[in-house]
Amino acid sequence: MGIDAQIMIRIQQEAPSNDQLLRWSWDLANCIGPENFFTHTDPKWGEPQSAITLAHHWEENGSVEIRDGHIFTQDGPYIEAQPGETLLEVHLAGRYYGVGYERGPILTFIAIADWIDANIPTAEVWYGGDSSGVLMEPFPQSERLALQAHFFGPHGQDYRKFDPRGTFPTPPPCALCVPNENRFDRYGWGGGDQYVAVHCGGCGKRFVSQNGGETWDEEN
Repeated sequence: MGIDAQIMIRIQQEAPSNDQLLRWSWDLANCIGPENFFTHTDPKWGEPQSAITLAHHWEENGSVEIRDGHIFTQDGPYIEAQPGETLLEVHLAGRYYGVGYERGPILTFIAIADWIDANIPTAEVWYGGDSSGVLMEPFPQSERLALQAHFFGPHGQDYRKFDPRGTFPTPPPCALCVPNENRFDRYGWGGGDQYVAVHCGGCGKRFVSQNGGETWDEEN
């Protein structure tokens, strides 16, 4: 199970109204894209959840969720609001990205943090993960730029680096491939290793083989 990304917001004011939270949530999703947030209106998931809500914690042995902006839960020491302060959380739909865990869309997370700075008064943005002891930490511009520089650097895509996961003939490179670097990442396998599915990060093409790489079909 992977680590999902989390963003928390400290604001130096009492809890904003539900109307204000809905306005911020709608504007954020409209600007960055609603697919980047875990939101819902389905009753089976409980109360409707927008992109930004008051922070939550659990009581009665974890059976009752309290969403009042006083405590933010994480896989470690909980974060408590100071007097006159409220904690908000942004419900991200994406894996955590960090040095040594190059998974999620960090440029999107940075854009979200920048949007918060521009639109929510007195906001202080925190960033972290939801498991494996990855704790929330302040996420100022200096930290955002450092992660962005890592993302653009030689190790920024280490999670997606070439990994054939077995020996098999690969599809022929296309005109967009670097000569003599037939680099396909394998994302599917099975059938005694006869089923092989690979992806090219440079052009986006996907290929599937049912016979261990002897022949390939391009996926649409």
